This record gives sequence, C-alpha cells and structure tokens, in this order.
Amino acid sequence: MSRKKTVVVVLLAVLAVTAGCMGTGNDASPGDSASGNGNGGNGNAAGNGGADTGESYSSNGAGDARQAVASAQETTRQLIRTADLEVTVDSYDAARTDLTAEAEASGGYLSESDQQTREREFGNETERWTVGTLTYRVPSESFDDFYAAVEETGNVTDASTGTEDVSDQLVDLEARLDNLETQRDRLRGLYEDANETQDVLSVEERLSDVQEEIERLEAQRESLRDRVAYSTVTVTLSESPPEPETAATKETGPAWYETSVVSAFVSSIGGVVTVARAAVVLGAYLAPYALAFGTPLALAIVGKRRYLDGGDPSTAGTETTERATLDAEESEVPEKRDERDE
Repeated sequence: MSRKKTVVVVLLAVLAVTAGCMGTGNDASPGDSASGNGNGGNGNAAGNGGADTGESYSSNGAGDARQAVASAQETTRQLIRTADLEVTVDSYDAARTDLTAEAEASGGYLSESDQQTREREFGNETERWTVGTLTYRVPSESFDDFYAAVEETGNVTDASTGTEDVSDQLVDLEARLDNLETQRDRLRGLYEDANETQDVLSVEERLSDVQEEIERLEAQRESLRDRVAYSTVTVTLSESPPEPETAATKETGPAWYETSVVSAFVSSIGGVVTVARAAVVLGAYLAPYALAFGTPLALAIVGKRRYLDGGDPSTAGTETTERATLDAEESEVPEKRDERDE
C-alpha cells in the first residue's frame, strides 16, 4: 500500500469516529483523544505525523466555539412565544383592519387568514355574520403590546399563551455545525490530494453526506431563530350571531284608532290589492286541477241531463199519448158543466 493511500484510509477512519461522536451532540472524551493520538502515531510511522496535530486542534477549537456560544446565550434566553385568542367583535372587517395595521406598525405581518360567512333565516329575512381566523407574526419585543391590542378589539371569550425555551437546542446546533464544517474543510483537502479512483469516490461520498447534514442543521437553526425573533399570535374573530326578533323586542306602534283616516284608507287599498293578488295566485294554482278534474265532471253532468230530457223513444210516445188523453178529458169537463148550467 502506498503512503498516500495509507494516509487517506487513516484520516477517513478518524473522520468516521469523529462523526459518530458528533451525532450524539457531545464533545470528544479524553479516551477519544488518546485513540486519535494512536492513529496519529500510525500516520507518523508512515511519514505523515501532522494529521494528529490538526485533529486535536480542530477538536479543541469546536469545544471553544461551543463554550463561547453557551456563554453568550446564558445572558439572553432564546424563547419562542405563542398565543391563541378568541374574540367576539361588532364588525369583523373593522377588527381585521385594526389588528393588521397594529401588526405592521410593530414590524410584523399577517401570515395566514381564513374567513367564513354564516347565515340564518328569520321568517322572510336572512341574517349574516362573519367568522375568521387570522395568524400574525410580530417581533418578540412587541408581543405584549400586540396581545393587549387584540384584547381591546372586542370581548375575549378564550385565550392561551405558550413559551418554549430553545436556547440549548441552538447551542447544540451551533456546536454540531462547527464540527461538520471542520470535517468538510478537511475532506475537501483530502479530495484534492487523492489520486486513486477508489479514494476519490470514498472522499466524495463522505463529503456529500457531510454537506447534506450541514444544510439540514442550518435550516433547522434558521427556523428556530425565526420563531424566536417573531412570535405567533392566532386570533379568531367572530361577529355576534343575530337574535330572532320577538314581540318584546319589537317597537310598539300607535293604536289602530289613533291612525288617521287617510292612512287607514291607503292601508285598506293596500289590503284590497293584496287580497286580489292572492286570489289571482290561488286561481293560478287551482286552474290545472279544475281542468284535470272539472272537465270530466262537467261532461258527465251534461250527458246525464241530455239523457233525462231525451229519454227512451217508446217511453216518450206513451207519455205523449197519456198527456193528450188528459188534455182531452180536461176540455170535456168544462163543456159538461156548461150544459148543466143551461
């Protein structure tokens, strides 16, 4: 095995051990330093004794960076503050406008909104009111002022707040990023010095993994920093649903006998028009039924009358003879009376 290949293999082994220790979020122990020195001894035997010194320096530098970050954050705790409020307001649009202006004045913004219009039928009228949820992001130093502004918007029916301390998470992320960045720099140096294809591929694969882990931790760090810098306030605004009108809530008008004659006459005309309109509408509703059922009934009645008036021909002749006989008898009776009188 050549000298350069031996150096690459040894350094890759050292990086693997360091990455395993870094994954736990803790600094290397004295035992690990001893192991690193042992590997460095092998490197010296191969003619590259400077590798162990570089690793000890980077490990100490990462530990110093972590201690510096921890000392800086001991004075300022990194807190994520959130709040959820439900508020009943007179006008949804007015309340939303006021809160959005208040958030923008403090350097914040409206990040999300959801609005719904609800309806309720009262007789012939439809009453509507609006309900919506607004999510605001405001600077942490303006959290208390904006919270107070939300309370003044209307009647608060429910409210809750939360605080999460992420100082330790940020310290751990900073330390892990320092270690990964150091590994990335060393891997780049190995990549440039590697000559054999197998060594180049091994270093390139390890370098890609380290870079991916760095990007993931950086995104996590930026997300935490953003949540610390800007608090989240979720506000549910709801207009009061209208109540149905009752006899007690109606305004009492003048008695009927106090109404003027002209007003009574005009009201009566209106009543006549209403009745006439109702009769026309009723006729329109009944017309199909009259055509469907009245026409057959009328035809049946007409047919029955014609039958009774015309009758059977034989019966009609008999009735005619009987009527003629009766008429003759009635005419003879007066003649006999006249003869008797003479």
